[in-house]
Amino acid sequence: MSEAARRRGDARLFLVGLAFLVAAGFLGLHALATPGVLLEGKNAGFTIATPVGLVNASVLAFASSLQLDGRFGQAVIRHESLVRGALVLLLAAWRAASLASLPPLDNVLTPEEARGPLRAMALVAVLLYALAALRYRRLHGQTRAPLPLAILTSWISSQRRWLPSRSGATGMRRGGSGIC
Repeated sequence: MSEAARRRGDARLFLVGLAFLVAAGFLGLHALATPGVLLEGKNAGFTIATPVGLVNASVLAFASSLQLDGRFGQAVIRHESLVRGALVLLLAAWRAASLASLPPLDNVLTPEEARGPLRAMALVAVLLYALAALRYRRLHGQTRAPLPLAILTSWISSQRRWLPSRSGATGMRRGGSGIC
């Protein structure tokens, strides 16, 4: 997706691709939290990687829904290598800090400790995904192009995973979407 965005000079597609990349990257970091894979036990860095990735992805999802025909879109395309590099650097730094068990990512979070931060992250992400979905719905209504509809569907799908579960520990299980 990122390569297609580069060839087309499409800032919207570039940001959508980055949203998927950051979500997948942090999900991959979370997968490394399996005890015995890289570390003997769990730590907060790996445990909360998925929600952190989804919050970052929701910011990119919302940014992709903005008006990108003008200066903002041109700036995104002009600096796409820098933006992509910053994302890779963020993932690498998170991985290094988690592997090295550096504070504050070294602690093991109990469900009670995680509940508040996960709810706050969920609220931010659901709001941003919902706003992005609404904006893509409007864009699809204006253009009738299939791509905005496909992206709208993916943002709704992302949002549906976000409301905290009853335990609050795993965090992002279900949610509704009255957007469609």
